[in-house]
Amino acid sequence: MDKTREIYKKSRLEDYLDKLIIEHEAESYVAVCFNIRGMGSINMQIGMEAGTALMKAYVKGLSDLIGLDGLVVRMGSDTFSALFKKEHLEDVIEYLKRTEVEVETEDGEVKRAVSSHAGYYRLTD
Repeated sequence: MDKTREIYKKSRLEDYLDKLIIEHEAESYVAVCFNIRGMGSINMQIGMEAGTALMKAYVKGLSDLIGLDGLVVRMGSDTFSALFKKEHLEDVIEYLKRTEVEVETEDGEVKRAVSSHAGYYRLTD
């Protein structure tokens, strides 16, 4: 767990995927790798602390969307991967296209439209 950002690290993804394969559940899942667009610019505009809060809120929103039988992990920088059940695919696509994210910071409320570049993969055993 990345304690600063409260987001799982990639080693958690490997463990989760191994579990899905062993339990023969992988075929009911989809994987996505995504990169938050303009995160560097966002950090320059609103500051690193507010940018980190925005990133955490965006990832939490995706985690809430895919539920307890899914997982979102940080691969590094502003790149993430997620595993989730196929039934959530359309909702995840829409979420990653553009989502309004709002966070409270020391300087007040920050609201931004956040979107990602994403690649989707259907899993097979």
